[in-house]
Amino acid sequence: MVIVFTAVLLFTPPMWILLDRRVPYELDRATVEPGEARIGSDVFVSFYAKRRRLGECRPVIVHRGLKDLASGEVLSVALPAPLQAGEDRLTQTLRLPDNTPAGKVAYQGQVCYTCNILQSWLRWPVCMPAPEVEFVVRK
Repeated sequence: MVIVFTAVLLFTPPMWILLDRRVPYELDRATVEPGEARIGSDVFVSFYAKRRRLGECRPVIVHRGLKDLASGEVLSVALPAPLQAGEDRLTQTLRLPDNTPAGKVAYQGQVCYTCNILQSWLRWPVCMPAPEVEFVVRK
């Protein structure tokens, strides 16, 4: 009986922490400012969010890209900047690269967070997709 109790006591907390896959934020909507931008300029993508977890979660991987809505081609955007967290908003700065197509473009993204020490050690973050948001690019 003591062996079972000890095994449960030692095994349960790490498994609970490891299997905790809740995303840190629930994203309601996203906006891009300005709604019309020039190639080479900065745009600010804001995600309006509700915090779903207590404690600190750190973004470790940010995948983002621009999708040309006319052709469906996805252009990867290099050198991701960190998200800036506010009360109810996450903001990301994005510089439009020179090869961005002119016309209607959609921002796509995915952010991966580590919210506990086991996720950091095992490099097994919790990932969440960002809502797709459209804007216009001018030459």
